[in-house]
Amino acid sequence: KHTATPFLGYPGGRQPLFIIVNLLAGDINLNPGPKGQHRGRKPKYQCGLCSFAVKDSGIQCSKCTSWFHLNCSNVSNKTFGFHSKNPNAIWLCPLCDVINFAI
Repeated sequence: KHTATPFLGYPGGRQPLFIIVNLLAGDINLNPGPKGQHRGRKPKYQCGLCSFAVKDSGIQCSKCTSWFHLNCSNVSNKTFGFHSKNPNAIWLCPLCDVINFAI
């Protein structure tokens, strides 16, 4: 008489094997968690690159009016200080500051 050896304490051993095979497939996350910091609700000022809330130190694009974290948009403290003192100075985000090749 042949009996299956339990795998990790499960009778028949099929459930953990199924889980392991699915995880090895690479298209399943162990814990994907909520999207962004906002946990279901959109923040008032959302970073145009990472989608997390811009709270204290952020900069607004003069063209698209989106807000960006300084780190996300590679803005130095010196540049941020200049734009803080000169609110009418133009700053373009990495998305708007590209050459338009449209004809």
